[in-house]
Amino acid sequence: MSASTTRSRRRVAPVALALLAVSALVLAPDASASAPASAPRALAAPHAVVAAVSRGYTAHPSGVAPPSTNPRGWVKVWGDDFVRRTVTRAWDKYAGSPGSYSNGRWSPSHVQSHNGMLILAGYRENGVFVTGGASATRASTLRYGKYLVRMRADKGVGVGYVALLWPSSGWPPEVDFAEDGGHDRSTTSGTAHFGSTNQQVQRILRRDFSKWHTVGVEWTPTSLKYTIDGKVWATMRGATVPHQPMHLAIQSAALRCTSWSACVSSATPSHVNIYVDWVVVYRRA
Repeated sequence: MSASTTRSRRRVAPVALALLAVSALVLAPDASASAPASAPRALAAPHAVVAAVSRGYTAHPSGVAPPSTNPRGWVKVWGDDFVRRTVTRAWDKYAGSPGSYSNGRWSPSHVQSHNGMLILAGYRENGVFVTGGASATRASTLRYGKYLVRMRADKGVGVGYVALLWPSSGWPPEVDFAEDGGHDRSTTSGTAHFGSTNQQVQRILRRDFSKWHTVGVEWTPTSLKYTIDGKVWATMRGATVPHQPMHLAIQSAALRCTSWSACVSSATPSHVNIYVDWVVVYRRA
């Protein structure tokens, strides 16, 4: 891995779920937010694939295939449906501590390709709740684009997830287009980080995210449109819109208790996984 890629991972890793910087929020009608930290060095030690995953391969476990044609105004540049037995080299896996907001750590062995899914596997190792995170820096970096992620999350208090766009250099900006603070999976949030003081604008969407949904963002020079199952559910404009290259990352993390997030406790299930059936990335036509 190049030095530049390593730096990118160190910034991406923590921000997504760094939901402690609530004081910097700029709330819109349905709003709240997230913030950065520093990421990890490589760890060792592979661990067994989590037992909670069923056996028997299905082409598209979510029951929905990735789009077969280009949406109007967009051209596909990359996608992954995780049919291989190992995670492809397009993904950089995280290791180490997600940051001060975390109550656990990341391990590359917790980023798995199994039964046609990317699995961010969460379970305890030596008393610590370990989860997974990965970024597709080389495959998904664009200046403006459309990103789709077909995913769902196990219910598990204290274990959060995020699908986000992270800048190739400098932070902010950051675009968290689906983010959860480890509650009951009844909501997700979309948060735009912008400006030198990390201003944030957030929207909240109610759905059952323990079930499969296609979350996404359409990013143009004038707007950020958060999407769910093919429909726009919130739009950001003006200063919230980034204008530098960014790439896709998907993370889970064991969290501490804050005003935004629940924390890992004895009530947290032994296994809490995030499942991704496929991702697709488009550039502007």
